[in-house]
Amino acid sequence: MQKIFFQTIALLILLTATSGNAFCQAVMTMTTDPNTKEVKITLFGSGTVTIDWGDGKNDNFEISDSISYYNHTYSDSFVRTITIIGENIIFMDCRWNKLISLDVSKNLSLKRLACPSNQLTSLDVSKNTALEGLYCGDNKLTNLDVSKNTTLKALSCFSNKLKNLDVSNNTELIHLSCSWNQLENLDISKNVKLVELYCGINNLTHLNVSENTVLQGLHCVSNNFSETALNALFETLHNIIFEDCGKIIFIDGNQGTNQCDKTIAEKKGWEVIFCIDKPKNHTKSKQSNKSKFRQKNR
Repeated sequence: MQKIFFQTIALLILLTATSGNAFCQAVMTMTTDPNTKEVKITLFGSGTVTIDWGDGKNDNFEISDSISYYNHTYSDSFVRTITIIGENIIFMDCRWNKLISLDVSKNLSLKRLACPSNQLTSLDVSKNTALEGLYCGDNKLTNLDVSKNTTLKALSCFSNKLKNLDVSNNTELIHLSCSWNQLENLDISKNVKLVELYCGINNLTHLNVSENTVLQGLHCVSNNFSETALNALFETLHNIIFEDCGKIIFIDGNQGTNQCDKTIAEKKGWEVIFCIDKPKNHTKSKQSNKSKFRQKNR
């Protein structure tokens, strides 16, 4: 009886361990819009990858430290849930697939995620603490929590519906693109490694970059900066000269663009770009800027 008892306990432990491994499996899921006819996914990593396309068809692949491209065509119009299983996937690109949901919370190895130009209303990356690059622009996000992504070096979340963006924990950030949102405030004082900032076409009324001493490019067009606010921004620009590159700031489309004193910035070695004659059709100007941001950050 004692032997049977211990065998039973051992079996239970084995089953529990097996169940735990299955539960912790690196699974990513995405749901498509019913009008999606074709899905394209790019992966990078190593090992075996299984993709369930959500229509009864499955594919198994071997990836070996190279970028792999997968696509699948649907013959009818239904909402599809695609499941990707792979323990060593460190990069996924799933842009332009009309995705309405994306769950990457179980892939803890993910270092780079590109999911722009979809229809996502939410995105949880709180478990993806290894992320170094997150590109989720041109979606419908109203909130984005990157407080746990302390290794993030590049964040592109342009053209969403964000009213707040906290990047205070992202001290490794080099590139930040948050243009075409609804931001009224942006604190980048903790992002001392920031080289390039795109924050145009928001509702910002002030910006302080005094702590950003390696900044080389600042795009803050079409916000609500007054003449005083722009001059104050110029005062916070650093005066460090880089031998291999210049420094440039774009300020077009702000209230104080034509009245500000750009020499404040120019004396510090910054090239100030703006139009003397404000476009009559401001909407067209913003749309043009939006196209430029999309091309730059996709």
